[in-house]
Amino acid sequence: MWSYFGAYAEAMRDVIGLTGLDCWEKYQTWEDAMKEGGFRVMHEEFCIVSDFPKTLLVDEQNRPHCDSGPSHEWRDGFKIYHLHGVKFDEEMHKKLTSGDFTLEELATNTNMTADQRAEALFWLPPEKLLKQVNAELIHTGVKGTKLYHVPKIIDAKDQYCMLMEHPTIKDRFFIEWVDPEVGKLKDADLAQCYAWQDEDGDPIPLSEYLEAIEA
Repeated sequence: MWSYFGAYAEAMRDVIGLTGLDCWEKYQTWEDAMKEGGFRVMHEEFCIVSDFPKTLLVDEQNRPHCDSGPSHEWRDGFKIYHLHGVKFDEEMHKKLTSGDFTLEELATNTNMTADQRAEALFWLPPEKLLKQVNAELIHTGVKGTKLYHVPKIIDAKDQYCMLMEHPTIKDRFFIEWVDPEVGKLKDADLAQCYAWQDEDGDPIPLSEYLEAIEA
């Protein structure tokens, strides 16, 4: 916790051999505090040092993560919850990991950040969510992308979304909303073309998209 500067500074001293500087004597107090605890508040007359957490859990990418409880927990009972590096409060964390959450809640929750929304979709079974809002499958693309019409969510008259397999995580699917004018074309592959876009912000040609899939 905030150990990156300590690792850098002490590597300069202990590994590179940058010794004999006046700063090392002044730095010693900071180094001692860093070895004994994590977060701290510095003041001219005192220093508050937080103990290391008794629980500190991360995922395979070293991001704070735990799907069965807090990712961080201190001995005084204070807890922090994360899913793949994204922080949630305890109530939302429990809702997501238990599957007790709906697509309508996700769409109407204005307090969630973009990162929280993206992470939430990983924990909500997409096909189950689409069923909850009476989504209708209108087309399946050549790569398996499914285009759905969502008849009623929020106050929109017509909404469309794609259900797609995650490009890097096996057996993971996610939902991406589609422009209603594109959705009305009822073609999942065309919807993908509009989602990909070129450098000018224009949809890529359908032939180019299909060639990329074949490759």
